[in-house]
Amino acid sequence: MDQPRYQHCRWIGAGAFGKVYRAIDTKINCVVALKLTELEGDGNDGGVPAVSLREMSVLKEMHHENIIKLLDVVLQDGKRLTLVFEFMDGDLLEFMKAHPDRFSDSNLIKKLLGQILSAVDHCHSRRVFHRDLKPANLLVNQKNYTLKCTTHAYSAPEVLLGSTEHYVAADMCILGTPEQDSFIGITFLDCPSNFPEHQPPELRVVVPTLGSTGIDLLSKMLCLVPERRITAAAALRHEYFRDIAGQ
Repeated sequence: MDQPRYQHCRWIGAGAFGKVYRAIDTKINCVVALKLTELEGDGNDGGVPAVSLREMSVLKEMHHENIIKLLDVVLQDGKRLTLVFEFMDGDLLEFMKAHPDRFSDSNLIKKLLGQILSAVDHCHSRRVFHRDLKPANLLVNQKNYTLKCTTHAYSAPEVLLGSTEHYVAADMCILGTPEQDSFIGITFLDCPSNFPEHQPPELRVVVPTLGSTGIDLLSKMLCLVPERRITAAAALRHEYFRDIAGQ
């Protein structure tokens, strides 16, 4: 019997739509990540989940150095779907918790943010938006600090308030803090009368080391009105990134 191409090494984690394993691609002898989804039904009332179909179709169209690569798709006996991805060391949340001291380095923060914005701009230019950008959904190579966006929090205010409009601007709230009152000028017009009101803090107090150009970019990314929020393309041209342009 032929040996399977992908040999499981160890379990990495599990999400809402499958388990993830570190594995070896025996054909080319390299490490990959496998996302395994158990399928239900007989093809009439089950089959491949819509979220998996969407993930596959989107990633097949994405070709960017900061977006995770889907390398292969394997369907086993109609019962298990395996998505094969390039392997990364871990997610940004784990990295931030393990190495908090490194995030005092403004150049590292700028490098990581630039990579995120570049990936987001690539998606938006192809009419794809994420709506769930957060450190746990950003994979990182710790050797050279390369980030990769996955296909799914820090939520924009219009998402939190139940907007049915799909704004690509929702992806721009990615530099802020998890405090939802950090949005500039936020008000809750349709909330109960006893709902707590918060005044947005001074950004210079929240992130005192960011500098004037960083504060300016942050304020534009956290603008309450989606139509006025800075785009990823415009953010990449912001003066904040001037000293790393072309790198």
